[in-house]
This record gives sequence, structure tokens and C-alpha cells, in this order.
Amino acid sequence: MIYSNHPIALDVASYCYKNLALAGNYVVDAKRLDADGYCYEDGLIEVNESLQSPDFEIAICHEMIHAKQYENGYTCEKEAYENEYILFQQYLEDYR
Repeated sequence: MIYSNHPIALDVASYCYKNLALAGNYVVDAKRLDADGYCYEDGLIEVNESLQSPDFEIAICHEMIHAKQYENGYTCEKEAYENEYILFQQYLEDYR
């Protein structure tokens, strides 16, 4: 299940949740940050609300990939960067 305080974040994260076959509960919190985003093992994902589109949506995809990695017992920044744009493009093709 996905929860968010931002409608676009909820839309993108819900797509990623389904596409990545995630199983846990996640909260996507759009707020001012010193980075594009963070993903924590407890299911909290923070995304910098000051990012403009498409960077905002891509950051959500990136952090959702980390969520999948946490579910699988590892994290890999390189893998997240390599796949964030692919996932974002799939989102655009399927939902926009």
C-alpha cells in the first residue's frame, strides 16, 4: 500500500509499487530536502518537493527502486540510477 501527501507522488509511487511488485507499506513524503530523495528500510520515502517535473517523478522512481532493493535485502545506487529513467518512461507510456 502507498500513502502520500502529494497527488503526483501518489500516482507515480503507486505505478512503481505495482510495476516493481512491492509488498510492503510505503509513505511517500514530499517535503523540502537537501537532496533529491531518501528511502528508508521502514518504508518511509522522502522526495524533495522543490524538484520540477520530470525530476520530481524520476526521483520517486529512483527511491521506489531502493524500496524494492530493501525488500530483497540489499541496496545499490548504481542499479537505481540505471533503472530510474526506464521506470519513469514506462510510467509515462502507461499512464500519461
